[in-house]
Amino acid sequence: MLERFRVADATAPERAQSLESLGLGDSMMLRRLIDAGVIRPGSSGNRVYLSETTYATYRRRTRVRAVIFALVAGLAMLILGFAAFVVTARQIPRPPTVQGPPR
Repeated sequence: MLERFRVADATAPERAQSLESLGLGDSMMLRRLIDAGVIRPGSSGNRVYLSETTYATYRRRTRVRAVIFALVAGLAMLILGFAAFVVTARQIPRPPTVQGPPR
């Protein structure tokens, strides 16, 4: 999708294009990029352009969120694994301890 903006050189307000001329329709990804400020209104009418600097920031934030999510998910799996180990270890019958002769 972003490549269409680049090919059409719609990367500045004065070079903004309509979504129709870019061959784009309404989509969830387009709305997400508009909400994030990556796709911005142009200087005239219903034209839009791609803000490359905002897109770079958006990608960085998205990557950071993905890494944080992966770390949290991994930590949760470790905690659950440890809890399952502790619970099953307590359920294993232990042999009786042998006591030595009384003193």
